Amino acid sequence: MNAKVKHTVATTDNACLNCHTAHGGDLAKLMRAQQVKVCMKCHNEPIPRPDGKTKIAAVSEVLDPKMVKHGPAADGSCGGCHDVHGGQVTRLLKKEYPEVFYQGFELSKYDLCFSCHDKQLVLTQKTTGLTNFRNGEENLHFLHVNKSDKGRSCRACHSVHASPNDLHIRESVPYGSWNMPINYKRAADGGSCSPGCHKPYTYDRKNAVPYEHPEGAPSTPPATTQPAVAADGKGGAS
Repeated sequence: MNAKVKHTVATTDNACLNCHTAHGGDLAKLMRAQQVKVCMKCHNEPIPRPDGKTKIAAVSEVLDPKMVKHGPAADGSCGGCHDVHGGQVTRLLKKEYPEVFYQGFELSKYDLCFSCHDKQLVLTQKTTGLTNFRNGEENLHFLHVNKSDKGRSCRACHSVHASPNDLHIRESVPYGSWNMPINYKRAADGGSCSPGCHKPYTYDRKNAVPYEHPEGAPSTPPATTQPAVAADGKGGAS
């Protein structure tokens, strides 16, 4: 196999027979079980490195019926995003997706996301219908992601596999040595969040909350504030 990123389950021990039955079966592609259940034979628990630290985090949430699942995970198809036999992109992804929390924006870094999602989510500054994550006509996806320096990646707010919240909003996000809560609350015409990375914010699609944006920075909310959790800027989310 000439894949740059190897999937050892396909090359060690029983190799193909770890996931497939050789002589025939009831499932397409001779799978031993539904794809997600086959994958969870290994990925239901963290996979450690030789030093004992976690190499690959567990993704057992994709089997939890209480979770709101994202795209292919809802269909039980890990292969929707991953090259399950081996590929050219880190984490066996089919296309590029950021590993870091902060980064300068380039559309190519989100090739995987925009295989399904409309890229205008991060290219259009003003909209009345492209996304519900907006303050009046201000597209808050554009505001958070499309920055030359500290653009937030999708993983800053969304769980890519499954979440207990609507819209795949995370409960918290790993950032350096901190685990920052997001504290997202949905409202009829908008919502609010009060994470560790900035002060509380509220947004409203019908009646825009009047914030100022000095030099393009996130606005400073009026009234109630809370101290931000310290961050070293080096963290990444799983």
